[in-house]
Amino acid sequence: MRFKDLDEVWNLIKLFRLSLPARVFEMDRTEDQSGKSYVMRYVSGISVETTICLAKYFDGIFSCYTSNRQSRTSSSGVIEMEIRPE
Repeated sequence: MRFKDLDEVWNLIKLFRLSLPARVFEMDRTEDQSGKSYVMRYVSGISVETTICLAKYFDGIFSCYTSNRQSRTSSSGVIEMEIRPE
């Protein structure tokens, strides 16, 4: 897949997020003085292993674009990721 920017990737994730097993899947796009920021919070509906897999998957998707990524994955099945395009 090839997208011109993170906005297009973000829109794709919005489309397929309903197909992922999650208790919570929140996505916000904000803009401040330093530019756009994307924040995603995922709470697994299945297992810690699934959460770890999805965290690596999302990180891989966003790693294809020049961005600063901060990701936190907890053993309780929570992924929090903030993406800031450079």
